[in-house]
Amino acid sequence: MTESVPWVKWHFDKWMSDPGLRTCCLAARGLWMELLCIMHNATPYGHLAVKMKPLSERDVMQFVGSSSVKEIKKLMRELEDAGVFSRTSEGVIYCRRMVRDNDNREKSRVNGRKGGNPVLKNGHEGVNLFSRDGVGFPVKAEKEREKEKEKDSVLRTDAAASIFDVRTELWREGLTILRSLLGQPEHRSRAFLGKLLKASHDDCAQVLGILRDAESTRPLDPAAWLMKAAVPKAERDAPRITGIF
Repeated sequence: MTESVPWVKWHFDKWMSDPGLRTCCLAARGLWMELLCIMHNATPYGHLAVKMKPLSERDVMQFVGSSSVKEIKKLMRELEDAGVFSRTSEGVIYCRRMVRDNDNREKSRVNGRKGGNPVLKNGHEGVNLFSRDGVGFPVKAEKEREKEKEKDSVLRTDAAASIFDVRTELWREGLTILRSLLGQPEHRSRAFLGKLLKASHDDCAQVLGILRDAESTRPLDPAAWLMKAAVPKAERDAPRITGIF
């Protein structure tokens, strides 16, 4: 059972740089903050539920003090189209980061009950058991971990910057192209862009590329052309199995 956590770490840079969230209007971002507060006190933690019961749009309307369920539905659809939150297989909304952070907290609690870091506790290889104060400190193992952390940090930073650039470009340039091709309002174009990302397994570069191709070639049925092009080639070429076995 998750213990009550009165506060959480808040990463302002991640809030400001989240590409999906940045594409949402101010009202939608404000609603997401309200939902985060609800999910922080939810059971299970990080899910839009109260005492294991999922909240409906009308429930959310009452929680946040709105007078229009229509507005709540519109804003939540905008957040979902932008990939801000996820849903369980049962359709319950949850915050990926809150669930991940909570899992890490639970693992730390379990390790604490067992006596802490097993390397320090059991004196495994790589631990100096003859330090002046009698406490074992990881020597070689700790240095290696620090090097790995530094290497991983650089790789994650480079990868995150690349992903952020492509995803941001997709939701800026790509969305503009898509609206021009489909001739639909922005919220419908956002929803269709979300379908393209799903079909491509969230390959932003691929989706941006086919949107640029479509802008140049102007297919007669852009929606069908884009959906077909978004599917990875390996899946398109895979033989279809029919019949009942």
